[in-house]
Order: sequence, then structure tokens, then C-alpha cells
Amino acid sequence: MQLSLYSISVGLSLFHSALGGSLEFEPAKGTPGDTVTCTSKEFDDQSLAGFLEAEEIDDCTRVGNNFVFDDGFIFRCGDSLENEILTVCQGPIGGESTCKPTLARAGVDL
Repeated sequence: MQLSLYSISVGLSLFHSALGGSLEFEPAKGTPGDTVTCTSKEFDDQSLAGFLEAEEIDDCTRVGNNFVFDDGFIFRCGDSLENEILTVCQGPIGGESTCKPTLARAGVDL
């Protein structure tokens, strides 16, 4: 079997895409708030979580490969913490972040 440059590039592309990872910053159970997702095409979930944990982002704790905002802390898209997460997620890891607002339910103050 002969390897071509095309087959090598396709193999590397598939391998590279398999390494991609994603994690979430989400509210603690019972706490209202928005959710941020950080996605990287270059790092798997565990590596991505380790990098973000080392950055010591305020008001959250790592749980597995995700992060949970501290009890009583209500995170909102557009606040300074979202900017901090965005900066760390994009930084040297080449990731991107998206913020998903929580829809208000009847009787719940957001």
C-alpha cells in the first residue's frame, strides 16, 4: 500500500478533529443563570479543562471536565466574567466561547 499526501492529510485532519474538546461553565443546581461553552479544535476535554483550571477563573469550580459557578453566584451573558472566560478560551488555545442565556420561567427572577 502506498501513502499519498492526500491520504496523509485526510488522516491528520480526522485525527486532529478527534482531539477537539468542549466544556461548559454552568450554574450550580437550583441557581438561575446563563451557561458559557468553550470549544477548542486543538485540545480534548480534559486538556482544555486543565488549561482553564490553571487560569484560576473567578467564581467557579471545576467538576469533572466542566465548571460550575459558585452557589449564590448568578452569571449573566455580557458581564465581566464572560469577558474573562472569552479571553482565556480564545487565548493560546485557539478556542471560542458562546454564551447561552437562560430563558425566564414564570415566577423566577433572573
